[in-house]
Amino acid sequence: MTSVARAFARRMLCLRVPRDARPGQAIAGQARLDFCDVVSVGASGSRFDTLYYVVGDGIACYNGTICDNRRRLLYDKRRNHATDASFKEVAWLKPWQLPERRSVGAFTDAWQASYFHWMLETVPQILVATQNDNVKPDALYVDMSCQFQKELLDLMGFGADRLIPANQFTIVRAHRLIVPPRWDAFENCPPWVVPLLRRAFLRSERPASRRLYVSRGDAKGRRVTNEDDLTRVLAAEGFETVLLHGRSVREQIELFSEAAIVVAPHGAALTNIAFCLPQSALIELFPPRYQPQCFEHLAKQVGMQYARVPASLSPLAMVDWSYQYADFSVDIGLVLEALGAVNRAQAGQHDA
Repeated sequence: MTSVARAFARRMLCLRVPRDARPGQAIAGQARLDFCDVVSVGASGSRFDTLYYVVGDGIACYNGTICDNRRRLLYDKRRNHATDASFKEVAWLKPWQLPERRSVGAFTDAWQASYFHWMLETVPQILVATQNDNVKPDALYVDMSCQFQKELLDLMGFGADRLIPANQFTIVRAHRLIVPPRWDAFENCPPWVVPLLRRAFLRSERPASRRLYVSRGDAKGRRVTNEDDLTRVLAAEGFETVLLHGRSVREQIELFSEAAIVVAPHGAALTNIAFCLPQSALIELFPPRYQPQCFEHLAKQVGMQYARVPASLSPLAMVDWSYQYADFSVDIGLVLEALGAVNRAQAGQHDA
């Protein structure tokens, strides 16, 4: 077993793989390495490689777990580790056996209903697999319970004859199961993901001039409570207020590709900055106790300017355990200060 394969097995299966591990050897009493082949796949147009697992006669579950035909757990994508207990909820179910000897790509995951995770994790996994003959699956086992998932699959050119909806088939068994690598875009998005998405979905890169305030006024949480005051001030700076609810994925991609500056509270809608042009800018607004860096990292990968405006910590926020989705008031002065810095930087780019 090569050092690369051993390292991947350690990361993928989260098992204690000894340095002298041999194919067929039982590992941690749960899995055997001969169940899977490690395949190195090059991301199209990139010098970066990624690794896929090929499981013979494998079983995939709606929640992301993967096991062999004897129901021994190989991989639990929900928790990114393998435990017998995590498989109990589906272990008693009879898998739907594909009638033909077909290869199936297992693209289910615990976060599959999240636009952020699906766009930055599942979609690139599908694109890379289907563009490489050595792991190209005949069919995709994917969740299709959300409208954006159906739209993205359609944009990628997948018809109903190649899709197995995980929201209808809880567990499937395939002659050849293709299992993608796992990464958490919330913490670390591979550098080839953004270029891959842009090649797949951006029709053209036109000069960007629109200034957008992306509202969460129709969301269930993390709304800006003084948004009327904020939008009035931003309108004077040339901003238009937009809501993304009801817009198709294609419309959202086109909207963000035309934006020179985006101001928005933290939320999954900002996944679409992957389609902004380099040298555009994002000013991200945060509630007081929840300020993740995922979109800051994504903005830097795109080549955008980035600024964050956190809300001040109120006594209510200190005891509110739903802090991730808490509504908040933004300091408009700080927003204008960040906008001034962005304006000066963009003016300098134009002069150069």
